[in-house]
Amino acid sequence: MYGGYAKSGGTLYSQSYPADDYTAKLIPAAATNEWSTVLSEDRKTFSYILKRDGQLRFQADFDLTKPLSQ
Repeated sequence: MYGGYAKSGGTLYSQSYPADDYTAKLIPAAATNEWSTVLSEDRKTFSYILKRDGQLRFQADFDLTKPLSQ
């Protein structure tokens, strides 16, 4: 139950979620975390991004044109 609420100013393709007070108390090092979800405008790539202190810490890009094999 950590994370935060979406910041205002998001778009149809991008939204950011800064760490909330609960997260900062639970994980002090994560107080400056900001998670983002981004869908490319061509809708071919979905990205999940984590920044800490404004620096990229993690990014996962998903190619939406390739179905998962079963």
